[in-house]
Amino acid sequence: MASLTPFLRDAPNECAFQGEPDIYGFGIRLGIYLQWTSVLIVRTFKLRGRASLAKSYVIFIFAIFVALLFMTANATPSTEINKSSEDTPKGPYAVEVMILAYIIFGGVYIVLLTGNDPMPIQRFDVDTVTRLCRQFVFWCVLTAASVYYIWFWLDGINDRGFLETPGGCGTYGFLFAKVSLYNQSVKTFFAFLQTLYVPTLELREAKIPPYSAAMLIKRLHEDQSRAPTTEADEPKPVRDCQATSSSNNQGGGYIRDY
Repeated sequence: MASLTPFLRDAPNECAFQGEPDIYGFGIRLGIYLQWTSVLIVRTFKLRGRASLAKSYVIFIFAIFVALLFMTANATPSTEINKSSEDTPKGPYAVEVMILAYIIFGGVYIVLLTGNDPMPIQRFDVDTVTRLCRQFVFWCVLTAASVYYIWFWLDGINDRGFLETPGGCGTYGFLFAKVSLYNQSVKTFFAFLQTLYVPTLELREAKIPPYSAAMLIKRLHEDQSRAPTTEADEPKPVRDCQATSSSNNQGGGYIRDY
């Protein structure tokens, strides 16, 4: 999918380069923004379909993160940069990594967390296991992406083969102003934000800790050990269980639908 504006890597007098339209081209970005808008509309008007959008976005950010790792693997340290016959440096640009950061972490909050209330775990079935697996993959990808960006801002952007924008234009990002990505204060600030990102989300998601699967299994064994012997001990209807889940869900855990 091609971008509307052509980027030319071999035009040193222009602030442009050949990017990766298959990863963050105009069509890709437009689809992402439309997906974010759809989630906000579904949430505002309480429509159905939000869970499906969240599931697809988990797969999407996983694919984007894998592509980011491949881009990093293709980077060559600055002392060994491969050059063509025109002495044009090859490798990913630092600003490309910044673009993918906006895509990954911007969608995490808008699509996966906003308005997606956790549901109490009531039983150990295939649907619950599937949701737990998706939740586990989500937190693994999010944590790995945060660790990657901490490394990128503290070390990777310096001498690991990430290129500056050609033509002497400088490499800039948006931080409520035009800031250089190679400014030490800016790099430290972004690394600090990434350090706080996952712990802050886990505090916000305190009702669905990563170990809720173990808590669910423990509760399952406890339920099996208490076999009903009288009519009074028989399980209550599902509606009664849901009505008292906030007080009787002792360590059962909560889970989001993605």
